Amino acid sequence: MDRYRIITYLNYWRTCWLYFLIRACGKEFYHSMAEEWKHWNSHLKIGMNESTFFMLSQLLLNYKEYRNLIRIRFSQKRNLPIKILSEIFLLSFPRRKDLFLNTANIGKNLIIQHGFSTGVSAKSIGDNCWINQQVIIGYSFASEPPVIGNGVIICAGAKVIGDVFIDDNAIVGANAVVVHDVGKNEIVGGVPAKRIGTNHEHILYHQ
Repeated sequence: MDRYRIITYLNYWRTCWLYFLIRACGKEFYHSMAEEWKHWNSHLKIGMNESTFFMLSQLLLNYKEYRNLIRIRFSQKRNLPIKILSEIFLLSFPRRKDLFLNTANIGKNLIIQHGFSTGVSAKSIGDNCWINQQVIIGYSFASEPPVIGNGVIICAGAKVIGDVFIDDNAIVGANAVVVHDVGKNEIVGGVPAKRIGTNHEHILYHQ
């Protein structure tokens, strides 16, 4: 038995109450959460072919970014007792303090990899998106923040600013500064960001 599995078993007490709360929220919520755990595990190669409980434990133990995200998931519930219980059960899993998720409308299966010094204040984020470290998504002088479509990849250090729309399966390159709309499957880079290619190899969202 590898040491990661042993550590996971020893920490089951930290996960079990949260897991049972998720199950108590109903089948629809549980299945959407379980899909997200499998999505993270398949991309990050942790705990493959394991139970959903084991996958949740691995994510909470090893990825502070997911601790931030799961709080957003519970905040979307309208049931006040569930929100309160989730905060209590998550006390043993401190969130990442330099990752700011100020977006309530986040689609399924968002992955935040190495999320240090990252701020996300989008109007909405679609399904199957991927955000790396030191990314800033937020307001400019416009009254509305960005809208992020489905399957969008935003690479390290990129900035997406203002009332712009990033369409499905677009890729924003590292350190790019996006101040205009980005079309479907476009790859953009530079300051300000311009089209530099077409995304054929990293399609995260399939209709």
